[in-house]
Amino acid sequence: MRNVATRTTTARTIFAAKGFMVGFNSVRRGLPLDYDRYTTRNAQWAYEQGRQFALQFSGEIKNRNGFTWDAKNAIMELYRNNSM
Repeated sequence: MRNVATRTTTARTIFAAKGFMVGFNSVRRGLPLDYDRYTTRNAQWAYEQGRQFALQFSGEIKNRNGFTWDAKNAIMELYRNNSM
């Protein structure tokens, strides 16, 4: 399988992907990896990113004002240090 094309993005864009939140929430609930949940590369990648983030971040992603600064800072730091 070819890798997906990469591009610069924001934490908000990453968190807003449906697959990201599904992956994040599945790890938080202790659910196993659902290999067949998504069929497109971008959706599969978002799902996997959400799962990885949930394993490394113990805080909340959202509050009533939107995405938390803790979550935004955490995901950017994980990318900077190549942990995701």
